[in-house]
Amino acid sequence: MYSADEWNWVELTARHSLGWVVARDGERLVGFVNVIWDGLVHAWVQDTIVDRRDQRRGIGTQLVAEAVSAARQAGCE
Repeated sequence: MYSADEWNWVELTARHSLGWVVARDGERLVGFVNVIWDGLVHAWVQDTIVDRRDQRRGIGTQLVAEAVSAARQAGCE
């Protein structure tokens, strides 16, 4: 098992995350999705989360759709 100080999260995020899509209600974070990539042309959605109070409203679906669109615009499959 690794300890938290063995992971350089800033470096790992910069290298493997194409970006995030977030949903907010004012200042409150409602949901987000992380788009991971291989640094070339392959991207996938990971960590899709919507606040329990805001579920069943299509927010997750919209987050994923926006993530797919942005990944394609970045040249990913």
